[in-house]
Amino acid sequence: MKLLTKNPETGRYQAFYIGGMSNFTNRDGLVSGRNIELTHLEKSVLTCQINGVLLCTARCSSATSCIELERSNSDASAKFTLVMLFVFAVFFAVLSWVQHLRGKPSVVARP
Repeated sequence: MKLLTKNPETGRYQAFYIGGMSNFTNRDGLVSGRNIELTHLEKSVLTCQINGVLLCTARCSSATSCIELERSNSDASAKFTLVMLFVFAVFFAVLSWVQHLRGKPSVVARP
């Protein structure tokens, strides 16, 4: 989930993301226009609270474990992408081989 916040000091808006490294504990408490306190690692929210009420909690216990969690998530998506590329390559190789075995003549334009 994307959380758009306004920095009171600079007046600039920043986007943070809840979900990869945190869990909602009270989604109903997240109300637009209220001051929110965040802890974050880059753009990923770790904890958030409004008026002392905890709305989301971190999935990790320390900065080191949060960084490891982020790396493992990105490693998993990279592995998934490589596996999918391999599956498509095998599929097209088998399809080409089957067409070769069928012995279909290629279409050639004749005068």
